[in-house]
Amino acid sequence: MKVLTPNEVIRFLTQAKEEGYNELFLLELGTGMRRGEILALKWSDLNFKTGELRVERVRIDTDQPEFEPYKPKVRKSGTGCVTMINDHLFEGRYSPKNAYGKRESHNIYAKTREECEKKLAAMIAQVKYDIKTEKNRLKAAEEP
Repeated sequence: MKVLTPNEVIRFLTQAKEEGYNELFLLELGTGMRRGEILALKWSDLNFKTGELRVERVRIDTDQPEFEPYKPKVRKSGTGCVTMINDHLFEGRYSPKNAYGKRESHNIYAKTREECEKKLAAMIAQVKYDIKTEKNRLKAAEEP
């Protein structure tokens, strides 16, 4: 039996988080529960006061499970992207082509996704303004 190394577990859970399966696999890896046991869980099986989880049922069926991973909305081109770096840090990134045609990255950081989205929108507006200003300056310098 091959066992995942700690680094492999971290990489696996990072990818699972991006695909919306983080909680499912974290529960599976952390408890040793089988998939059928996890899919049969109900909220009443969890004691919120003690943190105890009762496994009383197993789901056995040949159909695909009803579990649907979280699918984040797709961002439009030119709106940047927001990435959760850890539990309390988000990164906003915007990578447009500058006035000289080369791609450049601009990053901002915030404690919440909402704060990051606001900072990112303000940064994008400023970067677009700066690029437009530089393009106009270059155009004016070319004209006799």
